[in-house]
Amino acid sequence: MSGLKKLIRDKRGFTSTITFIVLLPFIMAFVIAMAQLTIIGIGQTTVNNAAFEGARAGVRSASPVNAAIQAANKYGSGILHDWDSKATVTARSSGDTVTVTVKYAFPKYAYFNMNGIDIGTIVQSSSSQLIEDRP
Repeated sequence: MSGLKKLIRDKRGFTSTITFIVLLPFIMAFVIAMAQLTIIGIGQTTVNNAAFEGARAGVRSASPVNAAIQAANKYGSGILHDWDSKATVTARSSGDTVTVTVKYAFPKYAYFNMNGIDIGTIVQSSSSQLIEDRP
């Protein structure tokens, strides 16, 4: 306790403590925002790569739609633990093109909900590839 009294008596220590207490909410908001942006970035990158891997697997298979969906889900679930419950993978094959669309609902921190900050919760990507050689 004597250390706290000494800190309060010392004007430099007291000023530093008050400054830290005043700035702490802003620092925490910044850290939470950076964490959320990181989650969004990882989600978007994973969705992009899953769509690409699905389309690539689809053009190399005799049943392109099933292979594309399976490959996209395999890729996404290997990176994001909640992929199976939060991702939607659709694929279609028309003519010589396989198109895979992936949507992922990423988790949103309660901080953004409480303060009415609306950032979308869905990231989406689509990838198409041409079938050059049929298996």
